[in-house]
Amino acid sequence: MYSVAFWIRKKYIAEDDPTRKYFIMGLNAKVFGAFATSLIYWYYYGTGDTIYYFQKIEAVRDLISKDFNTGMKMFVPKYFLDEYLVQINLWRIRYNDLSYKTVVQIGTFFSFFVAKTYIGITLIFSFLSYLGLWLLYRVFYHQFPSYGKPLAYVVLLVPSVVFWGSGLFKDTISIGCTGWLVYNIYRVFINPSRRRMNLILLVVNVYMIAIIKTYIIACLVPMLLAWVVLTFRSNIKSNFIRTSITPFLIVATIVGGAVMTKQISSMSDRFSLDQLEKRATDMVWWHTQVKEIYGEEGGGSSYSLGNPYDFSPTGILKKVPLAINVTYFRPYLWEAKNPVVFISALESLALFLFFGILFINIGPKLISRMFGKPFLIFCFGFSLLFAVGVGITSYNFGALVRYKIPAMPFFVGGLTVLYYDMKERKKSKENQEEIEITEENNLSQSS
Repeated sequence: MYSVAFWIRKKYIAEDDPTRKYFIMGLNAKVFGAFATSLIYWYYYGTGDTIYYFQKIEAVRDLISKDFNTGMKMFVPKYFLDEYLVQINLWRIRYNDLSYKTVVQIGTFFSFFVAKTYIGITLIFSFLSYLGLWLLYRVFYHQFPSYGKPLAYVVLLVPSVVFWGSGLFKDTISIGCTGWLVYNIYRVFINPSRRRMNLILLVVNVYMIAIIKTYIIACLVPMLLAWVVLTFRSNIKSNFIRTSITPFLIVATIVGGAVMTKQISSMSDRFSLDQLEKRATDMVWWHTQVKEIYGEEGGGSSYSLGNPYDFSPTGILKKVPLAINVTYFRPYLWEAKNPVVFISALESLALFLFFGILFINIGPKLISRMFGKPFLIFCFGFSLLFAVGVGITSYNFGALVRYKIPAMPFFVGGLTVLYYDMKERKKSKENQEEIEITEENNLSQSS
């Protein structure tokens, strides 16, 4: 894996590229995250999704070793299969659950290269996810080259992303594909390069995210479209034309985003947007029942945003600020009931303090500072929309800390850009004041 990483750095990152020194640093963090996740799940929890995935992968590998032809049919779409022997083995990978099945299929494929070891499969998942995260950082760097160093730390080294985005999880795949997708959009529409290849990868990544976690696509597509449209608008030199077409671009973005999201999410009935409310309700019901049966101690790290079953437009609007708060600034320290959630609480506290410092210094100008920066609008638009979705539907801090990681680099990265932009403005203002004072002194001496 490191041999491939050094080859990639040598071939695709120039010697004089300022970001070159961060490539292996970020990979080291992901490797650490892969081992840390493995240790926590195998020796602290003793159970969990990642272990279940591995058990399914082992089952498919055993089937392949006993009956190669039947085992390989586990990778064939279900509607091509009618053999009874194949049908009775489909339970091994939960064939009716497309996202679950995909993780098992990918893990089974990689298992052939790592002697069917859990840590080997986990490291490959982590490495491929990191490549997507690295490409996302490259987009940040191209948009804001002056802030390359701080952006490297906040995009590549966010603790929750390093930990939860490095294991044998759906989340590892989804955050990697999200980074790839943003880079593909950038290279196809914003700063074109190798358009044909990036267009193919764009379709692949949209498909992968849609079957793994549809709600990510539901939040991504409209905001990606807004990024492209706003970039197009900012490139128009005539103020009159730019102002005149703005209403039409807004309408086109809203309608186009809604249509595209609907089309992508309808690839499967299970992943249609119409089913999101049902699955959200099921999630809320489950955590509520666990808490009622086992009480505060056995109910896990649950939280509430009011009426959990009110998904009316008014009910959702009431929950929007609470959902954003719980996603990025909770759990609070006193809400942590186990070591893993306590670490998440420390990260949330740090993020809250960072946001607080920024808001105190900028205040109402926080929003106006984003205008003229289409990528920044995309980052906050996606991260806030995503926060509402996962905050309203998770109702458990342990689950939320995993679900929110695709948005964390965008939210923290956006705040970092605003913070350093604020510092530059202050420095520029101080320099201007010094120049004015110097000029006044010179005029006084001349007089």
